[in-house]
Amino acid sequence: MEEIGVYMIGFNLLGYGESDPNPNRSIKSDILDIEELVDTLGLGSKFYLVGMSIWNHAVWGAFKYIPERLAGVVLMAVVINYRWPGFPADLATSIYNKQQVEDQWALRISYYTPSILSLVV
Repeated sequence: MEEIGVYMIGFNLLGYGESDPNPNRSIKSDILDIEELVDTLGLGSKFYLVGMSIWNHAVWGAFKYIPERLAGVVLMAVVINYRWPGFPADLATSIYNKQQVEDQWALRISYYTPSILSLVV
């Protein structure tokens, strides 16, 4: 992939892996750290950012703080919270209804389980 100029770089938040924690970190500081890493490695003025699960916050932060640096993004999530207030209701309904009935039920169960357990425990 080096021949065509594609580099994949893994990045951990401060305090994860073997790095020291930073109690003052924020989404903005995470994004600025990513930008500094890209610049230090000389990867160019634009780059692709892939967010996976909890790291999707970094992709959203990049949209907010450094959109001019993004060549493209990918958001990957294991489960989507269809009830998230920022998720357009018509889109959530459309996507939810395209799932298999079994998957719809799994999401319902995972949503209501904490409430049901609180009544029993």
